[in-house]
Amino acid sequence: MSGTAWGAKVASLMTIVALGGCLHRSPTYAGSRASGINPADYLHAPCPDFSGTYEGIGTLVKGGNVSEQYLAFYFLFPDGAPQNTEERERVRRNHIRPEGLPRWVDMPIGDGTRSKRVQVGGQFKEADYAKVTQEGPRSLEITLGYKSGTIGTYHSDYKDPEIYICKDGKVMSGGPAPGKTRSDMGRTQWFGQQSFYKDGNGDLLLERGSQVDMNVLFVPIGSVRSYGIYRFKRVSAPESALQPSH
Repeated sequence: MSGTAWGAKVASLMTIVALGGCLHRSPTYAGSRASGINPADYLHAPCPDFSGTYEGIGTLVKGGNVSEQYLAFYFLFPDGAPQNTEERERVRRNHIRPEGLPRWVDMPIGDGTRSKRVQVGGQFKEADYAKVTQEGPRSLEITLGYKSGTIGTYHSDYKDPEIYICKDGKVMSGGPAPGKTRSDMGRTQWFGQQSFYKDGNGDLLLERGSQVDMNVLFVPIGSVRSYGIYRFKRVSAPESALQPSH
């Protein structure tokens, strides 16, 4: 790489750093030393009851460096057990695609000798509502539906008290991503955090953020942060909530 090109990359990166902070700062995810939260202190803390019916799409009410203005409900709660991931994926595939049926194709990856199955065509019509039933202190049953009938049901849990902390009416989690990645400049480390809770109106809120620590060679040069708070308004359950969709 020429000296001019390298200098341009450094200048661009320093512009980003100026927006995100000049030095690495300790991420404040639940359980970190920076947060002052010790998971062991909350092993038996009560968790919120999330039972209710909510809009199927959440709206961004506060954020920084995020592009998503809306968020589908199935991004709100964690999967937990592996079978929950499979259930949610089946429900996701049941969504209507108003622009035609999708199809699966093999897309080459890497050097072209391998491929992966990807879905093309069609767009999801997100759920009109989500009905949440609290099955246990840290487990949920979630039914997504349209006004015309249900889409499907899946489960969520946050049972590991070392990962999910219940505190001040919120369920919180976070931490560093496993391993590190590299860019043209050097190594990077990603941290994420999220919390979900109810407000005084009974709406559900998801608060999530991320922090990427960057280095030039081995020298820390700064962090880039993003965060967003999404609101899923509480609504009355539609009459068709328990009817099969057609």
